[in-house]
Amino acid sequence: MPIFYKYPLLTIKHYDFIRFKVCLFAESNEIIQAHKKIKYIRPLTPVNTLNINLNAPYFSSWLIGFIESEACFSIYKPINEN
Repeated sequence: MPIFYKYPLLTIKHYDFIRFKVCLFAESNEIIQAHKKIKYIRPLTPVNTLNINLNAPYFSSWLIGFIESEACFSIYKPINEN
């Protein structure tokens, strides 16, 4: 996982990585059973600002990889469920 420390995720997927890391490095060595796990709801707020993402030294490589994979560009506005 050192790659994710050297090149942090730029999108909201960073929250998923934090959750994964917490589960993986839990203080107890107990296996977390599916029916006992805490429900995870990903926050809707962006991890970084646009300027931080654009100025990341690896952004151009990230963008090329994003475009070359089966990805798409879209804009959406989250709907508050309150």
